[in-house]
Amino acid sequence: MKVTVGGRKVRLLTDPPNLSLNVDGQLVQTPYVAQWVEGSRHKLEAVSRTSGGTRNVFAHWTDGWPLPEYTYDVPTSDAEFTATFRNQYQLTVRGEPSRVPVGTMALNTLQPSPDGFYDAGAVVLAYATIASGQEVSWTGEYKPTGAPEQVEITMDGPKTIVARVGVPVRVLSLRQGGRVEIDGVAYATPATVIRAPGQAVSLTPLDSADSDRRFRFVDWEDGVAGARTLVTPAEGATLLMNYRMQYRLTIGIPAQEARLGEVVASIPSADGFYDLGTRVVLDARAITGSAFIGWTGDASGQQNPLEISVDRPLNLTARFALPLSTVI
Repeated sequence: MKVTVGGRKVRLLTDPPNLSLNVDGQLVQTPYVAQWVEGSRHKLEAVSRTSGGTRNVFAHWTDGWPLPEYTYDVPTSDAEFTATFRNQYQLTVRGEPSRVPVGTMALNTLQPSPDGFYDAGAVVLAYATIASGQEVSWTGEYKPTGAPEQVEITMDGPKTIVARVGVPVRVLSLRQGGRVEIDGVAYATPATVIRAPGQAVSLTPLDSADSDRRFRFVDWEDGVAGARTLVTPAEGATLLMNYRMQYRLTIGIPAQEARLGEVVASIPSADGFYDLGTRVVLDARAITGSAFIGWTGDASGQQNPLEISVDRPLNLTARFALPLSTVI
C-alpha cells in the first residue's frame, strides 16, 4: 500500500482484490490509498491480467463507466473507488489424431472465442467432426449432450478437453467382474476405447478379487495366454477374455478343540480358493482318544468324509470332543 501526501483520502480497490491499476502513469498494486487535493483530477486505468489459463478482464468502475480509462475528480470527502473485473478461463480442445477437426462455441452466443477464453460460468459446446464408421471418446471435465460428437463444458476453471476419434476397440469377458489394463489404464469389462486405425494398443488382463471370490484370467478367445499388443484394424476390434471364477472354502476348528483333530481336503489349496464347481472331499480326523462330532456352518450332520461342491463362498466348522471321563 502506497500513500501519497495530500488532502482527501481515496482508497482504490479492485474486485477481485489485489489486482493492478495504473494511477497517473504509475502501476500500483491494490488496495492503494492516495491522499489527493480536493477537486484535483487524476488518470486511472484498469489493467487486465492473464495468468496461466485465467484472465481478469475489466468490466466497469464503481459508477458503471465501462471503459478501463477513467478521469477521476477528487470529491469533497474521503472515498473508495473500485474497478470490477470479470474472470475468464481458457478452454483448450484438441483432437487425437491432431488432424481431427474440433471446435467450440458459447451456447449463449453460438459464437466461438477468438482466443479460447470464456467468461466464468459460461457453458460451452465442444464438437469434433467424425467420418462415417468412426467414433469419438472424450476426456476431461464435460457433460454429455446425447450426441456423441458433442459435449458441454461449464467454465469454472481452465479446462483441457480431448476428442479421440477413431474406431472402437472393445474388450469383453464371459463373466461379470473382468478387468483389463488398456494402454496403462485399468477398466472393468465391458470396456471400449477409441483408437486410430493402425495404432498399437497394449492390453493386459487383470485378476480381480474380494475376500471370498475372485476372477482369474485364463486366456483370450484366440488362445493368447497373457498381455498382448493389438494393432488396431481399420474396422475396429472386439476381444473376449476368458476368466474362471473361484470361491473361498474356509474350514475351521474351534480354538478349544484344535488339539483334538484336523480336517484334510482331498484337493489342497494354499489360500483356500477353488474353481467354481470343484468337488472337494473333507476328511475330519480325530486324534486317538477324541471323536469327530459333526459339521456346522454351511454343512451340518456327522457325515465323514464329506463331499462338497464349491459353488459359492463356503464356511465350515469341524467339531471334535473328548469322552466325558477324559481329561487332557
